[in-house]
Amino acid sequence: MHTNGKLNLASSILVGGVIGAGAALLLAPQSGKRTRRDIKRFGQRMGRSVGHVVEDVADKMNDGLHWTRKATKGFNHVFGSGTSYVREGIHRFRRAS
Repeated sequence: MHTNGKLNLASSILVGGVIGAGAALLLAPQSGKRTRRDIKRFGQRMGRSVGHVVEDVADKMNDGLHWTRKATKGFNHVFGSGTSYVREGIHRFRRAS
């Protein structure tokens, strides 16, 4: 799943959870103390879930940064060599002229 998909999923779950918690408060036939306990537990589970999504996103960003740096080094190596060849060619052309 793409990072945007994970964030959309997490936010959808969070919004659904808030709506569900509100509905539970209004419709629950249990005591307020028990309902508050259930909501607290639900919030803790959601916090862990969102935390995992954030960790996954951070890992993906670090992976992307690693591969970008690696690709940039290769790019610089290839084009750095190409630049020196062009400079050498220009120098030889000027000497020959």
